[in-house]
Amino acid sequence: MWGVAAFVADYRLAPEHPFPAAAEDVRACYFGLVEQGFSKIAITGDSAGGTLALGLLAHLAANSDGASKALVGGVALSPVTDLSL
Repeated sequence: MWGVAAFVADYRLAPEHPFPAAAEDVRACYFGLVEQGFSKIAITGDSAGGTLALGLLAHLAANSDGASKALVGGVALSPVTDLSL
């Protein structure tokens, strides 16, 4: 096999946990993986998870704290990007 590990984040859901709880959870998961020594991390998500993936990617791009060095890619499948409907 390929020897690739997968991690599926379990983040807090609205309405019990309003924004930005889920985004904070996703960031905490990413930084936790970096702290554990993972050096090649790809982010993906679909629908609301795709939106969270894009948010994490934007956060990493905007903050040069060194954690983004582990990022090797990102995929967002049908993210919710237009809330004006």
